[in-house]
Amino acid sequence: MFKKLFLLFVVVIIPVFLSAQEEFQPSYEDLIYDAEDAFYREDYATAIELFNKALTLEQGSASVWEMLGDSYVELGSLTLAGDAYKNAIKRGDATLELWRKYAQTIAKIGSEKDRVEAYKGWANADPNDPEPHLALLEIYKAVGDEKGIQRELEALLGIGVENYDYYIELADIYEKKRDVERAMKQYRFAIDIDPTRYEAHLRLGDILWSKGNLQEALYEFEDIVRYNPELPYGHYGLGIISYELGDDRTAISELEIVLNSSEEGRYRDELGDRYFKALKVLTELYHRVGMYDEVVELAGRARGMGYNDDDVFYLAGNGLMNLGKTDEAEDFLKEAISLNYKNAMAHYDLGRIYFERADFSSSVIELESAVKYNDKLYGAYLLLGYAYSNLNDSDSAYMNFKRARELRGGEFEPHFEIAKILISWGRYKDALVCLEQAKK
Repeated sequence: MFKKLFLLFVVVIIPVFLSAQEEFQPSYEDLIYDAEDAFYREDYATAIELFNKALTLEQGSASVWEMLGDSYVELGSLTLAGDAYKNAIKRGDATLELWRKYAQTIAKIGSEKDRVEAYKGWANADPNDPEPHLALLEIYKAVGDEKGIQRELEALLGIGVENYDYYIELADIYEKKRDVERAMKQYRFAIDIDPTRYEAHLRLGDILWSKGNLQEALYEFEDIVRYNPELPYGHYGLGIISYELGDDRTAISELEIVLNSSEEGRYRDELGDRYFKALKVLTELYHRVGMYDEVVELAGRARGMGYNDDDVFYLAGNGLMNLGKTDEAEDFLKEAISLNYKNAMAHYDLGRIYFERADFSSSVIELESAVKYNDKLYGAYLLLGYAYSNLNDSDSAYMNFKRARELRGGEFEPHFEIAKILISWGRYKDALVCLEQAKK
């Protein structure tokens, strides 16, 4: 009897029970309904459980995956949220809101590639929204992707984001590509936004200057001085261009401002090579107007800063000679030659110092170097003639006086010295001809 009841249970009752269980298995739609209900009640753990059960039955729509992603976000499971949003996107017809959620989630946990993909999707979904472009710009800047930077800057400015620095950055990229016309256009846009800032004026001025448009460049540097008189950049441009145009007075006053504003190092690093260019040009201008003490002071400043320039040291040496300080002059001239052995004028002045000391052998060495590197130095040939005469080398003296005469046939002195040598050689008729030429 017991066995019959057991068999009845196994054969009849259990299958009926299992069949009933199958009849009460929730459908995909039921699970989604309950999951959404849990979601709106903010029972996100239950919602996640139910959504996942439903998704074992069917692939699910984009909205289902999106709500699953939202639930994960609420519980702080960003990696799972990102996966859910990505699955939602794969279902097609991703909305702007979905792309935004995906991008903002991936931004916190995703790889560079994933973040770029997410923000590009967002940007494509709404081309006029600056936020994804801003995010992409930061990503590209972080990895040094200049093409990406250019693309996003162009996109941002193209949709009306008015930003001075973006115009400057984009112009800088164009300049590197030697597309100066497009660069100039961006600098002008930046100036329209804020004419009081100096950067765009400075860079636009530099381009105009390099193109030979000196007057237009001057306008840009004048604007820098107008709005930022304490900064040296505008004064530098005005000073150097005035120098190139032959306006020495303006050049001196502007370049003095540059060096004075940078004397304590406030702007020296920012000026970079411009500082030393200003120093070199001002040294030349001071020398030109006979301000030799100032020339020497600037050369000493250059030396103390490690700025070793043979032209600056030559001018200091020459200035000291004009001040009668030949020992100090000798030091600067030797420094100039050590920096540039082909500095003919430094050799010439050093030769003059040795000649005045009656050190004719040393004088000849320096003067020969001077004419080797500049064969148009009339004074060097003339002095060589005298030096060789003092060394009793009349042949060499004759050749150098002759070269001086070739350079300046209208000068009396070389004719006269040649005639003296010819007389010493007994060539009286030739000497007479030479003296007749001197009279002319």
